[in-house]
Amino acid sequence: MKAKTYTSNFLILLLTAVMVSVSAQRINAQGDSTKKNAERLIGTWTLDYDKSIAQAEPNSKMHYDSLKQERKDRIRTSFSGRKITFHKTGGYMLEIKEGVSSKGTWKLLDDQITLVIQLDHDRQYKQQIEVISTSTMTLNLGGDQKTERLFRKWHLQKQKN
Repeated sequence: MKAKTYTSNFLILLLTAVMVSVSAQRINAQGDSTKKNAERLIGTWTLDYDKSIAQAEPNSKMHYDSLKQERKDRIRTSFSGRKITFHKTGGYMLEIKEGVSSKGTWKLLDDQITLVIQLDHDRQYKQQIEVISTSTMTLNLGGDQKTERLFRKWHLQKQKN
């Protein structure tokens, strides 16, 4: 009877040790993921206008396709070449066009996908990172269906530093 109790206790102890070990590895992996996403963000990203338009939501795409070419050209001029820079120190800059920019700070929340942008003029935005690699990122700008936005997702290419 004692041998059976010792065996049961040993198995419970072993199982507990395995579970603790797996949990610790999982927590470490999440920490690594956090670090990797934050590290991947650092640098300057350029909006891929053509890809963002091509992959716009159906209603937005239909609206865009219905516009006159002159309006489409103005939109392209307005959005093409936009750059977002994420500084390692937490600084943020959106370059709208040469000489026109918005500055602030950024932070990545614990969920590793929510990006909080705090602009210097007290406006705050929460955006979702849908995909990020060392060279590409898809950023969901958010907003509800009532928000007028040509495209909610920006497809970005990382510039070489």
